[in-house]
Order: sequence, then C-alpha cells, then structure tokens
Amino acid sequence: MRTCQFGLFALLLALITGCEHADPLDDGGPPEATFSNIQTNIFNQSCALSNCHIGGNAPPNNAPLDLSAGQAYDALVGVVSGERPNLLRVDPGNPDQSYLVMKIEGAAGIAGQRMPLGRTPLSSDQIATVRQWISDGAPRN
Repeated sequence: MRTCQFGLFALLLALITGCEHADPLDDGGPPEATFSNIQTNIFNQSCALSNCHIGGNAPPNNAPLDLSAGQAYDALVGVVSGERPNLLRVDPGNPDQSYLVMKIEGAAGIAGQRMPLGRTPLSSDQIATVRQWISDGAPRN
C-alpha cells in the first residue's frame, strides 16, 4: 500500500511540475495590444487581402483604406473617416469614437456593413486588443 501511495504522489508531482511551458494564469485572453500584433494577426489575416484593404485594391470610397503592412498605421491614426467625416478612423485614446472600432463591432450608424466584409467577424479578444491599443493612445509599436 505504501508503494501505491508513493507512486500516486510521484505522479501528481510530475503532473504539477512537468508542464513548465503552461501558464496557469493564461486564460487565452486578448493578445498583446500592440500595433505590430494587430497588423500581423488581424489586418494581415482578415483585412489586407485580395479584393479588400490592400494596395490598389483598397475600396475606392472618399478616402481609400490600405491596411497592408507599412501603410496601415498612417492610413488609420488621426485620419478622418471617408465614410463618416465627423469621426477619425482611429482617435487615439478614444476607442468608442474610433470608426475602426465601430466597423469591426458592427455598430449602429456605420456606413455599409460590419468588417471584415464577407468573412467571420473578429473575435471578442481581437476586438478587445484593438480597443486596448486605441485606449493606450494608438502607439506605433
């Protein structure tokens, strides 16, 4: 019986300490709220695609929006929305008044449809990441 108890203790100890890469505090929440993360994991994956917001294919509204790497930041931060000229695409420090947030959330009053158009909407974690980045002042990080 004593050997069985020791074996059970050893197994439990191995399970507790054996997964050094596991972070018990990581709840799978929003990724790091940096512009480079948003570019790589949101814009490049869902927005800057063929027939969407990329280069010469950017929608030809009042002010085309190119979300490709190297173009997106300057096309977003502090730039007046072509669809809602009374709003900035990204108003640093103010996600609730940033048209980008309104478009990805599908808020009432947006022109057109929720983005990304014709694709799965961004997850709540992705939207939270964009909101946090804007709340942090929309730094070029």
